[in-house]
Amino acid sequence: MKFQGKYDAAYDALYKATWSSGLHTAGYYNLAEIDCIRGDFETALKHINRSVAANAWNTKALNLKSAVLRRLGRFKDAAQVASNTLTFDPLNFWAGHELYLAKNAVGLKKEAAEAMNTLKVKSRREVQSYPAMAVDYVNCGLWDEAIQCLHLLVDSSAMNNNPSDALAPYYLGNLLYDNQL
Repeated sequence: MKFQGKYDAAYDALYKATWSSGLHTAGYYNLAEIDCIRGDFETALKHINRSVAANAWNTKALNLKSAVLRRLGRFKDAAQVASNTLTFDPLNFWAGHELYLAKNAVGLKKEAAEAMNTLKVKSRREVQSYPAMAVDYVNCGLWDEAIQCLHLLVDSSAMNNNPSDALAPYYLGNLLYDNQL
């Protein structure tokens, strides 16, 4: 229902799903995604906090919490959540990107640049993480962040290393085509 744009019906079904303790984490996470799509970041924070309370190791929920806090202008809190996530999941691209965005938003240019450099180093080994991160952002209605992720991918992809190779843009086009909504 969510992917069909039937947000009210999806919201009702997800709330019913949260009655089961086994579905708390996923149910509240998906409610927070819909809240973000609607631009209701205060409610999204309440829902994402309930998702994290049910599973404190859910990095996807922690990443969304960081994005929501950043969207609410709580940049220090957003950076803290992202930093904490990176301590137990150092290869988490979404957390690294959120750390960069939060640091950049408050003018900590040197720390933001360090976070971005870390992402770029990781991207040389894990290029497929950028489209996955972009899809996570799109699922939450955070289009600007999704576009930025894809720009990071293009900036660090094989096209820069070997511009005469036609396979890199071909593969990138196939990958991006496959992730269209």
